[in-house]
Amino acid sequence: LNRITFLYGPPAIDWYTAQRARLQGEVNKRGLAIEVGGHLLPDLLPREMFPEHPDWFPRNAAGARVPTFNMNPFSREALEYVGNRAVSYFGRIPEASLYHAWPDDIGGGGWTSEPGKEDYTPSDQSLLVMNHIATRLREKLPEANVAFLAYHDTVEAPRVVKPAPGVVYFYAPRERCYAHSLDDATCAMNRVYARALEKALPAFGAASAEVFEYYADEVLFQDVTNPPLPEVMAADTRYY
Repeated sequence: LNRITFLYGPPAIDWYTAQRARLQGEVNKRGLAIEVGGHLLPDLLPREMFPEHPDWFPRNAAGARVPTFNMNPFSREALEYVGNRAVSYFGRIPEASLYHAWPDDIGGGGWTSEPGKEDYTPSDQSLLVMNHIATRLREKLPEANVAFLAYHDTVEAPRVVKPAPGVVYFYAPRERCYAHSLDDATCAMNRVYARALEKALPAFGAASAEVFEYYADEVLFQDVTNPPLPEVMAADTRYY
């Protein structure tokens, strides 16, 4: 394990920065790379702003603006606000190798249904936001990389939007089957997830792609008698 993620959201950043010198020494001693963040998009656009800026928030399937999940990525003002907040937050930790501003941790229904934007899937809408954050962050930190989380309703490849420089494809197939390797042709579920990865890679490029696997996920496997076998992990590694 050669990555360690500090922070999830405020106020954890204050804890980290207060101990930065000591933590950096320990991290460097072990050859670890630092990552920063998590499901931070809701923190970057607080729900309390809905009365003043309803157009910054999603329109549900019934056509109503709702202060629930994620945001309206087609609002330039909303993107600018989120981008400014991300730069202010992430800019305090320039040593990070990857920054995470993931959307809400839900299975669907968190993005917007805008008239004329029907071609923009959840993946496209999420990528719009991550593109903007990466572009703005690189104005301050030219080598910064921002994760596009391929997870839940964004696991399918974007159809319309192309990744901006600095956006990393972060593949997180949490609902896959762990009784079989990801490329096992006999497992229908895993073929769905493998096809999603194979379709997305050409757009992002293998050099800008990372796998976020769940082999050590205590929530996922807390009720499983036999967690993923070494044979499955080895086969996954060959496939990846």
